[in-house]
Amino acid sequence: MSEASSSSSTTTILSAPSDWVSWIQEIKSVAEQHNIWDYVNPYITTDSGGSRPSTASNSATGSASKPSSPKPSSPESTSPTSELARKTLSKSISRSALHRSLSEPTEPSPLPSGHTQDQLDAHQSEYDRWKQKMADYKSKKAALDALRLRILKTISSDYRDLLINNTTATQDLMTLQARIDPSHDKIASRSKESLIPPSKTQGVFHFW
Repeated sequence: MSEASSSSSTTTILSAPSDWVSWIQEIKSVAEQHNIWDYVNPYITTDSGGSRPSTASNSATGSASKPSSPKPSSPESTSPTSELARKTLSKSISRSALHRSLSEPTEPSPLPSGHTQDQLDAHQSEYDRWKQKMADYKSKKAALDALRLRILKTISSDYRDLLINNTTATQDLMTLQARIDPSHDKIASRSKESLIPPSKTQGVFHFW
């Protein structure tokens, strides 16, 4: 299968928040070509009851609403980079459960000896369905692997450091969206600033 990066002649490099909209649109276009956007969409969140995936409209991708900002937590590591990666990975893992999961289909068990013709026919039908599912699984897995390579190749080295503990394209996109998407950043900043008394806001620096 050809690498999932062959979608456009011009490729956006994600090196600043201002690049996010163009970059994620290109990633979304490639993912949709291979029918894997539902597996990696970083804007997937829960409904108001917190029980199922929801994809309300979003300005960047036109498909999903952004998640609520992460709660600030106390640092536990002397390395800012590793601590930042740990926090973003933790949030990504908790949200990744909301995406469609890709799992290898199980091959049907062999027929026992003395089977009837009807059992043989039923087993053959089951086996044919398994082969189709396996072909789809292999195709999507290859596309997801190729998409992750594209992500790593089209972001700056500083942003790549955020992904050092990730293992999937889904985690990568959710991590980047939570840290870089300018719309998400503005929402999170306003939320955090609202917790600071007006008399103390001047001179306060927010480290994200």
